Amino acid sequence: MTTLREGKIEITFPADAKIRKFDDASHGLSHCMKAVDFIVELKDRYYFIEIKDPYKPGVPHDERQRYVKDFLSGRIDEDLKYKCRDTFIYEWAENCID
Repeated sequence: MTTLREGKIEITFPADAKIRKFDDASHGLSHCMKAVDFIVELKDRYYFIEIKDPYKPGVPHDERQRYVKDFLSGRIDEDLKYKCRDTFIYEWAENCID
């Protein structure tokens, strides 16, 4: 098994999964495109993963409440849509995905 960790959040994938941190300075998207946190590659599919933890220490209560409200209302979906789209375009252009 392969485990992805972000703060206190852990997600376990099959051993053959290739996991890479994507949302960092190495991809060069930060000035023009959005990026997901991780890309998980399996034999027959890719997962683009964005991790949000509104309950992590240091996040003010009102900010947590606002995030949860936005999430439940669907407003967060718009941001996630662009993160996935831009990540896919970048990976496809770099011949990193089929």
